[in-house]
Amino acid sequence: GVSGCDTVDIASTRALQPDVPPLQSELHIQYSELALRELAEGNPVAAKRYNDKALRAAAGVRVWPEKPEGQEMLVQYDRLMNFIGSGSPSPSPAVLARAQVMFDCWLEERMENIDPGDIAACKQAFEVAIQSREAGMPIKRQQAN
Repeated sequence: GVSGCDTVDIASTRALQPDVPPLQSELHIQYSELALRELAEGNPVAAKRYNDKALRAAAGVRVWPEKPEGQEMLVQYDRLMNFIGSGSPSPSPAVLARAQVMFDCWLEERMENIDPGDIAACKQAFEVAIQSREAGMPIKRQQAN
């Protein structure tokens, strides 16, 4: 469990109405959603990490995805970084944020290696975001699990 000063106040993070660029705003929303999910799953360490990213995004800081170890995930990381910096046609901030947040989710779930369904859901959401640009279609924001 979590105690005392380690408590993650995700509700306060979610309630923020930051006046920041659209990408940071989307990263704020989506990282705080992921933090809530991790807290509900009993993972306060991951919840705090995602809440911290949400807070930095809400402060207007450009938050970056985690850089993985291992060749398979490094290939996906490079794919994500190419997607983020791809230029024209530029994906919407919501799609960029979705790809990044779901990449971090996928990486986290793979490291935990507890629930194959969570791993698959994060990977699929990442793929949908990345492929939405290729198809030129917007995506709907949805929960990863």
